Amino acid sequence: MIGELNEPDPKIPVRNRYITILCIVTFVISGMGVTNNVLGYFDADKQVVNMTLAMTKATADIKQNAFSKENADAVIGMVNSITSSFTGDNFRLLSIFMAVTSFICLIGGLLIWQLNKIGFHFYLVGTLSSILLTFLLMGSNVMSLFLSLFMNIFGILIAFFFAMNLRYMKD
Repeated sequence: MIGELNEPDPKIPVRNRYITILCIVTFVISGMGVTNNVLGYFDADKQVVNMTLAMTKATADIKQNAFSKENADAVIGMVNSITSSFTGDNFRLLSIFMAVTSFICLIGGLLIWQLNKIGFHFYLVGTLSSILLTFLLMGSNVMSLFLSLFMNIFGILIAFFFAMNLRYMKD
């Protein structure tokens, strides 16, 4: 009788440590994403000024340290195409979308915590829509694609690790 209480029920899946760690990381990153993007919405104009100043400094550094004028002009053109999309309204719109996608990832993490496979799909939709929306709102060019992928690299990695553990989740 005592042994029966300590044995796990084979019908109930048990969350392994790997999924537990991934879920905790998801909670932290997605929670920070929601918080930062909500705050970013209200502070958009200040952030646009800061980003524009940083891009202006980067452009000056590129001009000063470039190996060739052609390469410098190409890089500066890409930087300027992203900088031109830095408007207060565009940044507020991006903040709203990123808060929503972070919230979708957070819901996915909560569902995965309960070992529901549908949580992986929520997480994947949140991550992929974050990449797509960042790309579309930042100028739809190669530089914005790389920026979008760089901003979402942890989400992509976590989605990959969740996919490797789908066999432990229930339908």
